[in-house]
Amino acid sequence: LAAHLGLEVPQAAVVNVAAGFEAIVPPSLASAFRASPGRNFGSVHLGTSFTTWAVGRSPAGVQRDQAAEIFAFDLLVQNADRRATNPNLWSRAERVGVYDHEQAFSFLHLPIIGGAPRPWALADQVGAFRFMEGHAFYPSLRGAKLNLGPFEGRLTALSDEVIEGLLEPVPAEWRQGHDLCAKTADYLREARKERTAFLNFVKHLLR
Repeated sequence: LAAHLGLEVPQAAVVNVAAGFEAIVPPSLASAFRASPGRNFGSVHLGTSFTTWAVGRSPAGVQRDQAAEIFAFDLLVQNADRRATNPNLWSRAERVGVYDHEQAFSFLHLPIIGGAPRPWALADQVGAFRFMEGHAFYPSLRGAKLNLGPFEGRLTALSDEVIEGLLEPVPAEWRQGHDLCAKTADYLREARKERTAFLNFVKHLLR
């Protein structure tokens, strides 16, 4: 989803962890591998020439538009973990990339009275998204002139076929006992329909 919306992101992969693999990894990681044999979520290595985004660093030049799109993406998936103290960002030349989205869409499986909040719904905009004020890019984007036109275009192009294609690789065993894939598809279709209201709220947050 991040890649479709124009963000720099490591290529996702399903990694099969063989039983006994924990014997060849550092001891500090062994228990995690031992507890999760079989299929796991992973990503292709970024290679060289990238740097981790330092705490307190601000985007400059063309990075500002990328930062605005990352902010919009994190609001869309309601990712509260790209904080000023934990950016989960990397850069290569003038490109800014993202990683670590384990909290994305977590609102879809939480028992929330009245249903999950929607950032395009007026009733939900008051108070439900205060966590975005702690976003790594919130201070540097406030009051800035934002160019979210390309992001809007890619959100418009998030067709039903694209959404199904994004969800199709999810292994069958990861789908058992819940309907999160269906809920995610419904949420993204609604976001596409309400994209104007959604992007207006992004601009409101960063006014």
